[in-house]
Amino acid sequence: MIQRAWGACLVLASLALSAAVPAEEAPAEPVRAVYHVFDAGDQPMRALRNLRNHLNADPTATLKLVALGYGLKFLALDAEDDNGNPYEPYVMDLQDDGVTFYACANTLQALGLTGKDLLPGVVVVPSGVAEIARLQTQEGYAYLRP
Repeated sequence: MIQRAWGACLVLASLALSAAVPAEEAPAEPVRAVYHVFDAGDQPMRALRNLRNHLNADPTATLKLVALGYGLKFLALDAEDDNGNPYEPYVMDLQDDGVTFYACANTLQALGLTGKDLLPGVVVVPSGVAEIARLQTQEGYAYLRP
């Protein structure tokens, strides 16, 4: 009887110790987020600032920006904000840090532009909204709209 009680105490003690030792956790997957720019005005610059702040807070994040509608214009060569500041240095800096920029082919056609009218490195996709949906549903990207 005493042996059984002693054995039960040993089992309980080993369970308590194994519960107290944290299990080795698998490393968290990097955050993946897609930023959606669809409007002119200050939305493109807000998005660029948000992307920079995001990378400053989490350099391991995988970030993409999809531009469509009038929001796509900031990715055009020589595009400037309302204060005359060119977008190119911001875009290039973010590209250097791994951000991928996508432009909607439907919008390009509607605006009378081609991929040659865009900043270097901008990827043209058939449909901006379809690309956002694909990134969310098939690749697990969080949707952000600055």
